[in-house]
Amino acid sequence: MTIKRITIIGLGNIGSSVALAVCNNDAADVEVWGYARNEETRQEALQLGVVQRVCDNLAEAVSGADLVVLATPVAAMENLMRQVNPCLAPGAVVTDVGSTKVDVNNWGKNTIGPEATFIGGHPMAGSAAVGIAGANGEMFKETVFCVVPGRDTPVAACAVVEQLVEWIGARPIRMTAQQHDHYVASVSHLPMLLASMLVTSAVGHEDWAVMSQLAAQGFREMTRMAAGSAEVRRSICTTNKQAIADSIDSFVHTLQDYRKHILLGDEELLELFEGARDDRRSWMETRYPR
Repeated sequence: MTIKRITIIGLGNIGSSVALAVCNNDAADVEVWGYARNEETRQEALQLGVVQRVCDNLAEAVSGADLVVLATPVAAMENLMRQVNPCLAPGAVVTDVGSTKVDVNNWGKNTIGPEATFIGGHPMAGSAAVGIAGANGEMFKETVFCVVPGRDTPVAACAVVEQLVEWIGARPIRMTAQQHDHYVASVSHLPMLLASMLVTSAVGHEDWAVMSQLAAQGFREMTRMAAGSAEVRRSICTTNKQAIADSIDSFVHTLQDYRKHILLGDEELLELFEGARDDRRSWMETRYPR
C-alpha cells in the first residue's frame, strides 16, 4: 500500500514530533495533516510547519487518509475510535502512540473496521516538554518503536505502520500487547512513577525549604520525568494497573533488600552496588554502542 496522506489526531508533544519528523524526511513523499480542538494549537501547528494542513473537524481530518495516528491520552482513545471509524477510507490503517497496549488494542479490534484496520504502536521516546512548542523532529532517531499487531492483523497493515517508523528514524520491534504492557511497566512506567514519588516525598519533608536549596543535578535528573503531562500519566496507570502494581511490588522487595544491607553495613551492600553498576554498563554497551 502506498501512503499518500497521514493524519495525526492530537498535536501535543509526541503527535507533533511524529508529524514534524515525517515532514522533515525528504524520502517521505506524503501529505501530513493534523487535527486539534484548540484554535491556538491549530495556528501554531501551521506556523511551526508541523503539518501541511490542520483541521478542526474529525471527519474532514481522517476522510481520505491512508494512515491515521491517534496521539491523545490513552483514556480518550476508545471514544475517539468510535468517532473516526465511520469516516475512514476503505483500506485505511489506524495506529496510536499510546504508552499501554492491551486496552488500546482491544478497543481497536472492537471499534475499527470492517474496512479499516487498527494496529497498536508505541515509540519508546519522549520529552519533558509539553505541547506543540516542544515538538522535536529528531526525537525518534535511533530509538525503538513497538509495533503491536493483533492475532488477525493483516501483514499489509503492519507494513504501513513500519513505513511510518522508518520515516521518523526509529527501529520497529513487534510484540504482543500483553508482552508490551508487562515490559514497559518495569522500564518505562515505574521510572515515571518513581520520579513523581521522589518529588512528593522530598517536598513533603518539613525542612523542604532548606533541603530544596541543596537539591542539585542528581535530584534534577532523577525527577525529570515528573515534569510531563499528569493526564498522560493517569491514563497509563488506569490502563496498565496490574502490570504496574506487580512492578511496584518487585521494586519494593528490592528496596527492602537494600535497606536491610544498609542497616547491616555488610559486604553485600557493596556487592549490590557493584552488581547494579556492572549491569547498567553492560546494558548501555549493548543498547547504545559507540
